[in-house]
Parts: sequence; C-alpha cells; structure tokens
Amino acid sequence: MAIPFLWKEPFTGSLNSIKSIILVNVLVSNFSEQELKDLNLIPILNHNPTTFNYITFIRTLIVNAVIEAAAYWLQNNPNISNECPIGNSLLKNILLNASNLEHIISNSNVNVFQFPISKNYFSNLIELTGFDEGISGIYSSISNVAENIKILRFSLTNNHHIKNSNTTIVNDISKIIKNQKNLQHFSVDNRLNCYCCSQEFSSLDFTSIFNSLTTQSETLRYIGLYDINFFSNFPLNQLTLCKNLNHLEITRCYNFGIELNFNQFNSNYSFKRLNRINIYYSTIPSNILKYLLSQSGKSLRKIKLIGNEVMEDFHDIIQHCIIYNSNLTHFLSFIYSKEIELLPKFFKSCQFLKHFEIWDINYSSNIINKDNMINVDKLLIDISESIPSSLKIFNIIMNWSFSPNYFESFLKNLEIFNVQLDYLGFPFCSNFTNDHLEIIIKNLRFPLKWLNIRNANNIQYDDVERSTKFVKNLVVPNNIRRFVEYDKYFFDIINQNSF
Repeated sequence: MAIPFLWKEPFTGSLNSIKSIILVNVLVSNFSEQELKDLNLIPILNHNPTTFNYITFIRTLIVNAVIEAAAYWLQNNPNISNECPIGNSLLKNILLNASNLEHIISNSNVNVFQFPISKNYFSNLIELTGFDEGISGIYSSISNVAENIKILRFSLTNNHHIKNSNTTIVNDISKIIKNQKNLQHFSVDNRLNCYCCSQEFSSLDFTSIFNSLTTQSETLRYIGLYDINFFSNFPLNQLTLCKNLNHLEITRCYNFGIELNFNQFNSNYSFKRLNRINIYYSTIPSNILKYLLSQSGKSLRKIKLIGNEVMEDFHDIIQHCIIYNSNLTHFLSFIYSKEIELLPKFFKSCQFLKHFEIWDINYSSNIINKDNMINVDKLLIDISESIPSSLKIFNIIMNWSFSPNYFESFLKNLEIFNVQLDYLGFPFCSNFTNDHLEIIIKNLRFPLKWLNIRNANNIQYDDVERSTKFVKNLVVPNNIRRFVEYDKYFFDIINQNSF
C-alpha cells in the first residue's frame, strides 16, 4: 500500500536535481525497447524494468516539473544528446499508462492535450489547473478531450504579448466549462490584471465565462474570482442560478456596479445553500454583500471579509448577521467601532460560534492609533456573559481599553460559562499592562494555546516568564519578546485553514 501512495504525486515538493535524476531513471527503466530505440538510448541504457511500473500509480501530473526533471537528467548524462525529447516521452508515457491520472497542472509551454493519443486517456481526469503560458490553442485542446472534470482552476499569466488572443482564451475557457458533466469547483485568476500591464490587457471581459457557469448550475459548489474587473456588471444574476453553491470567494476584484434590481432574482433558491463567503480587498458594494448574507441566512457558517475597502460602506454587518445568520461558526471582518455595542447580542444570537475576529475599519499596516482608544469596561462583562461555550478563538484587532478589575471579571465569567478559549488576542490594546497579565496568571483556569498582547505597556519580563506556565505561545512587545517556537496550531487557526 505504501508504494502507490508514495507515487501518487512524485513530481511535487522540492524537486532538486538529485531527486529528479532518480525519478527519471526509475521511469525510463520501464520504457519499452522500442521507446528506448526511438530515443537513441539503447546503446546507453539497459532495458531493465523495475519491480513495479511506477507510472501506473501517478495521479497528479505537473507538466513543468516533468520537463525540469528531464532537463536535470540530461545534464547528468553527458553521453545523451541535449536534443533528446525525453521530457515529452515521459509525459506521453504518463498519459498512456497512468490509468488513475486525476489531476493535470498545465504550467509549461508543452501542450499535452495535443499529443497524438486518444481522448479516452483523459477520461478519468477530474481536476485541472491551467496556467496559460502563451501556448496558442491550449484551452481549445482541453475542451476537446476532457469532459468529466470536477475541479477547474485557471490562472491567466504571461499573455502580455498576445493582444488578439485574450478574447479567444476567454471563449475557450467558456467552452471547457460547458463541456463538463459534473463541474463542482471553478476558479479563475486574472493575473493579466497586474501593475505592469497596460489597460488593454487588464480589461479582460469575463462575461462569457460567467454565462457558461449557468450550464453547471446544478453541480457547482465553489466559485473563486480573482483580480477581475466586472465593468459595472457583477455576475450576480448568473451566481443566483447556481442552486447548490456552498462557497463563494472574491479577491482583489473591482467595478462591481451598484444598479442592481434584486427583485429579478428568484429568492426561493438563490444562495440558499451558501455556507461560506470569503471576500478579500475588493470594493464590493454593501447592497450586494447584504443580499448574499440575507439570502444565505441560516445556511451561512463562515464569513471572512478582509480589507477596509470591503466594508467601507457597510456600517451594520453585526446587526445584519444577528438578523439573518444565527448559525455562524466563523466570523472575521473589518467593522466600524460603533458596532461593538451589539456584540453581546451577536454572541447570544450565534451560539455555534468557534472563531471570532474583528478588525478596526481604520486599521492600516500594523499601526496602532492611540487616539482611537475605546473604553469597553462594561461591554467586556456583557460579552463574557454572552459568549457561547463553543468559542475557541477571540481576537480583537482594535484599541480596546479595560481596567484589570473588569478583565478579571471577564476571565471569571468565561470559567463560569464553561468557555475554554484556545486563542485570546488583544494585539492592539495599548492599555494592556502588567496588571492585566497578573490577572491572567492568577485567574486563568484553562491553558491557553496562544495569548497575543503585542502592544501591551509596562510588561515585566519576569511575569512573561511566569505566564508561560499557562500560555503555550505568547506574543508580547518587541523589547521583552520571549522567543518561542510558534506551533502549527497558531498558523492553522489564525490564517487560512480555519476558514
């Protein structure tokens, strides 16, 4: 069982020259005598098959990794001509013999979909990651051979010099989508839309792609849109038709448009199964975001809204979630400070909450604004009396101020209501002092995996050392920072994996 598992993705990870040479040697040893003869390798290499034909175990093919591995192999075999097409031969061999091949990452200038082999060899392909490396017609080739793909990812790169091909690329991607029988996951990253590009390249119109997604309205579960100019025509109409959409992710997109007639959409099923919304650094109008939240209702479990621009004109996200999204388990958002008064009501409404994190709408580049200090003495007590016992992460990226006495009551209430946090974060609370840390040492009845008080004042090194008996990882000001090994748990819960 170990051999097939180890050979599922042999060309992933750190593919150095030594590993590359070993891989190619093993794979070439299973070439037929005729294949070795065609490559002029018979005089140099012996036909000595291995115990297993390892190619049959491969499930993920990274095209560029195979080409690079072949180049390393040729460098290590000076008796073999550099013109030897060993890379293409390896790719063809994998396509012909890897009967369980499921995922192709097309990130090279070699178009494997135009190899002279039957389309049946792509019949098991369920995942495709496409990087357009300036290969004319690569996407049209894909649409002709693969129709059972469940996961499609496209990243439009290196096309700056192909001015007239952009529309063709979009149309070819649309055709690929339409040809699938069970597409569940789709994402497109318009990397042409970068700072080095002129406007003619960044202004790629994806309307035909959005329209093609409606042909997969019964099966699509995930849609990810990156770096896209919507030209004031955000495809909300097309998205509403995806009846089983679970996860919507929008990153660095703009020009959504705000003149939308929401009455035209079928409210009976639009976004009714949406359970996760991730929006990063996109100027999405609040009316669109509110529609997504209200339509998804109690199905919505996870909200992640990152960036001031996302929430710039959305002043009542907390109130909106209280009304519509009581089954939330994860909430991370930039908010306006006036909304914190609603947090006790929010926690009482969301009794399944596990991860809660709020950022000041005025946050900018790790700079703390001491003029925006907010006294939350009474609010902190009200919050502690309403936090659900399911909560594990409580992180406040705001400059809250609270006295040690109220903080002590906060911790005691957490114990009374059986709330055992893994992560407690007040990284921008500049009024957090050594007295507050002493409260933690004296009153904490459950072990914290992480405490973040990065901008605390007057913290003593000795107390930091004492607190480590109760806190596995501690973030304190630079002048007394205790260097600890940041465990994987922290990165999992605060970064991407939790969402």
